[in-house]
Amino acid sequence: MKNWLQKRLINILAKNLFNTVTEDDILKVRQGGVYLRGRKLDKDTLAALQEDAEKYSESTLWKIISNEVKQVSNLRMYEKGTTSDDILAGKIALYVLEVIEKIQKRLRDYGK
Repeated sequence: MKNWLQKRLINILAKNLFNTVTEDDILKVRQGGVYLRGRKLDKDTLAALQEDAEKYSESTLWKIISNEVKQVSNLRMYEKGTTSDDILAGKIALYVLEVIEKIQKRLRDYGK
């Protein structure tokens, strides 16, 4: 019961309270355009990034990396993890992967 409660509390804290990096912190998509580090991307740069996002998200390399991160994180959290830090590390890795996927999706979908 103690382990279950500890895992549940860590999950709630990691999900709701930590000041994490979001996809909006990296790439802002607004009606006026797409912004990186506060600067609006010109059409050529945006087109190149969109093409790269499309290619990379469909690439074998990305699929291997994202699947491996998911598998290793799940192992660390549920099977090999012995401390609350192991659970937190796994959740952080999965969250970073999710942020990257959301950035790729934002770029691919922009203007469509």
